[in-house]
Amino acid sequence: MIYVENLTKKYGKKVALNDINFMIQGSQILVLVGPNGAGKSTLIKCLLGQGQYQGVVEINEMMPFNNEVKKIIGYVSETPQVFDYLTVSQHMQFIEKAYKLNITPEEKEDLLKRYHMYEASNELASKLSKGMKQKLNIICALMIHPEILILDEPFVGLDPQAIYTLKEDIKALRKQERIVFISTHLIEMVEELWDELYILNHGNIIEKYNKEKEGEVNIIERYMALVQ
Repeated sequence: MIYVENLTKKYGKKVALNDINFMIQGSQILVLVGPNGAGKSTLIKCLLGQGQYQGVVEINEMMPFNNEVKKIIGYVSETPQVFDYLTVSQHMQFIEKAYKLNITPEEKEDLLKRYHMYEASNELASKLSKGMKQKLNIICALMIHPEILILDEPFVGLDPQAIYTLKEDIKALRKQERIVFISTHLIEMVEELWDELYILNHGNIIEKYNKEKEGEVNIIERYMALVQ
């Protein structure tokens, strides 16, 4: 569960997040949309326990910087985070040891093949394209079988095959009663994915939608009407 109450974040006098409130429980995909500078990445940093803020942020009733919380969150940042002098396989070995995973060679091979990264297993990260680095980050996040998967602009730089595969993995996590939190400004990429959708602008959640309660909503149309 992710619980956020009266979350406010300031940089000096600038208010990046203003009194944000929401709760997400298992088997749910929450999509946060908004223009660049709306506060989406700042909100994610608060969920990850990075930096100071006012208000309450709890992950499974624990503070987000708790080590037990870090074990259950898979995170893919907007800018791929890699170690230049480790190969793709070595990144996976690092995650396996860091999280003390019980993952088989077959599972790792399947992840690589599904994201078309198997042939790049022995490539140094410094030699990978931005899209391949993003796929490596996604693979590492999925390896831990996260209870909560947080994705910040995950579709940027991905090829169509990788976008399709990631969407299928997101849907699979929902079926496994996991939480997926997606932040993006590419609304057309998430139209069929969301269970809850929030529009964030100038640090405020200006609109909320629940698909089960309200049915299908033309999000692009609503977004264009609301975000100036």
